[in-house]
Amino acid sequence: MNTLKKSLIALTVAVAALSGAAQAHGGERYANGHGHSHQKGDCFICTVDRRQAKQKKRIREGVRSGEITQHELHRIREQRREVKWLERHFGKDGYYSRGERKRLRKELDKTSRMIARSKHNDAHRHGDRYASHYDDTHYGRRW
Repeated sequence: MNTLKKSLIALTVAVAALSGAAQAHGGERYANGHGHSHQKGDCFICTVDRRQAKQKKRIREGVRSGEITQHELHRIREQRREVKWLERHFGKDGYYSRGERKRLRKELDKTSRMIARSKHNDAHRHGDRYASHYDDTHYGRRW
């Protein structure tokens, strides 16, 4: 009887230790907020979310500095809406196929290029936004 009691106590302690370790690891695995299991850095949709957050920050900075005009902002927002729609549409079944992941990456790349071009072109929200188009000294001619 004494051996049985010791075995049950040992088994209880082992189960408690394992469940505690699983909970600690599970907190790391489920910390993404999407409710699915994956290892750190292994989640496609987490990567998409991070890229969208960075793009949002770049857009906000561009608007505040005047580098992005209202027209450019409208075009960028339309593109971002399309990406979000694709993300929802592709994720309905809970799985992103290789083609769906490729398409989402392509659309995110397109959005990123739009932001970069908008921030680094000669159009500005303040002042004469078309001034550079009247005097194109790079090509040695005036418009």
